[in-house]
Amino acid sequence: QPLKAAQSYEYLRVLGEADTESLNALGDIYLKAQAMAAAADAYSSAIGAASGQPTDPYIQKAKALARGGAIDDARALLTAIEAHAPEQLGASQRKEILRVRAWMALQSGADSEQAGLLEEIVRLDTMDGEALISLGQYHRRAGDLEQAAFCFERAAGIAASEGKARIHHAQLLVHQAKYEEAIP
Repeated sequence: QPLKAAQSYEYLRVLGEADTESLNALGDIYLKAQAMAAAADAYSSAIGAASGQPTDPYIQKAKALARGGAIDDARALLTAIEAHAPEQLGASQRKEILRVRAWMALQSGADSEQAGLLEEIVRLDTMDGEALISLGQYHRRAGDLEQAAFCFERAAGIAASEGKARIHHAQLLVHQAKYEEAIP
């Protein structure tokens, strides 16, 4: 009975007795019920109560909020993560936050913002094939086919993203009617 559990957790919260675990459980209940703003609020409260706790689960929760269409709520949660636990953010967490922000920018139609975030990811990790592929897709949409090809070629040089990068590069070549070059 998730709604009754949510009431109990909210009661604890009002009394100031809610700990990180109960706030996370409350956020999970709200997330499953598609009450995105309430979920983001519960997770933000949990971050405030969770000094020294890993930030990875909260980044994943922000990603879930964003994928559920709650872009503003996900953005607020990411801001809370950055504000309450900056010392807990390593390079991989920063990269993941940037990746979520880039995805949200794409969903919001803010292509240039997305490109800036992807470029920042690549500055942090030159071997991030997924970011290079996404950056190549941005350049393709923007009409800079030479830069798109460059990004796809760089990503193809990374084992983890080689196959996907080669497919995107081949699609770009087909788009340019360079069929012979696309075949390999």
